[in-house]
Amino acid sequence: MIDTNVPLYSIFIFLSFILNIIVICLLNKKKDKLVYYMLIYENIGFIYGGKLFTYLVNIKKYDSFNFLTLGFSSLGSLIGGVLLLILFCLQFKRNIKETLSLFIKPIPLMYAVGKIGCFLVGCCYGMEYSGPFSIVYKYSMNDINGINLFPIQIVESIVFMIIFIITMFKKIDIYKLILMCSISKFLLDFLRFKNNNMILSVNQIGCLFIIVISLILIYKSNEKKKQI
Repeated sequence: MIDTNVPLYSIFIFLSFILNIIVICLLNKKKDKLVYYMLIYENIGFIYGGKLFTYLVNIKKYDSFNFLTLGFSSLGSLIGGVLLLILFCLQFKRNIKETLSLFIKPIPLMYAVGKIGCFLVGCCYGMEYSGPFSIVYKYSMNDINGINLFPIQIVESIVFMIIFIITMFKKIDIYKLILMCSISKFLLDFLRFKNNNMILSVNQIGCLFIIVISLILIYKSNEKKKQI
């Protein structure tokens, strides 16, 4: 959308990582030193998970796994980050739910900031739409210049920023937060541009998998509370 040589996408992705670290440090009121090591695990998971997921989903598009040129998949980053945190918990005998409850809270903020970068460079764009607030790219590297599109990136950014604010001011169970984010992502993906005849995108299929797991964990958690 903007004709500039400034790497806007990379800047906003980097900013989302910095904000995640800041929020985690602020929430770490007990000054647990292991939390800082957890951040290293989490960010490695974010980076490699996001890029590996992008490569696997678009494996026909790429000749090889080029770490520097591959973009980030939000779903892949989430999966990678969570898996590395679970690995840390198993390795150092930490409580998995307690750890994830801390580290999942800034995820909606990261996603909201990252989507601003997507909006500015014209990736993860919306479906064709000529109504109010439609946007037209002129300098996108994707083949969408001159087409009226729905501003899905901005809508996603607003929705997930609201989720983050709610999370920070209201105590929400970690499984319910994951469920809320997964449902939001699943529904919003219907407004994304699709270049195939698939009813559901790969992201939506992944979200459905996470939704099912979240519902199972919520059910088991409620059953434990009844037994107490």
